[in-house]
Amino acid sequence: MIPQVIGQRPYIEGIGYLRAEERTKMDPTQVAMKRAEADALKRRFDLPFAVATEPNGNFIDADFVEASAPAASEPAITIPPTEWADAVDEEDMAWMVEKRIIPPDSHPNHVVSLLKLSPFKPGEDFKTERGLRWFKLYRGTRDQNDKTTPVQAAAIATDRWKGEGSSLLSR
Repeated sequence: MIPQVIGQRPYIEGIGYLRAEERTKMDPTQVAMKRAEADALKRRFDLPFAVATEPNGNFIDADFVEASAPAASEPAITIPPTEWADAVDEEDMAWMVEKRIIPPDSHPNHVVSLLKLSPFKPGEDFKTERGLRWFKLYRGTRDQNDKTTPVQAAAIATDRWKGEGSSLLSR
């Protein structure tokens, strides 16, 4: 059924060779076969670069146009960040320093690492009372036991934080 729909498998011949004076670690037959395969692939997928053509060889009639910025009346499309490294800015760092979550000389990568451990998604506003509560729980867990890893501390803080949230909802 498939050959009737899409046709037979394409077959392209390639020419492989090995000169008598060539020295190689490979078997001479393998060298020739490898070169034949490469030649067949080049023949099968002979793609001209930077030339716009139709399959029949006719050139496409098209004009080159420079892309322009969207007009002021068009709303800009905002794509939410997918990584914390794209979402953290100076304002976020200043907030974290002000709330004593991080020391003033912290590197942005340390902030990104901390946010990756948090239950917040990139682009989500963590500068709220809920966010501050999670960071305090995390810091408290880290300070209680210096053998606790950051991942363990984040898991403990998140469990406590979610527990607090559910107890607030049940009131």
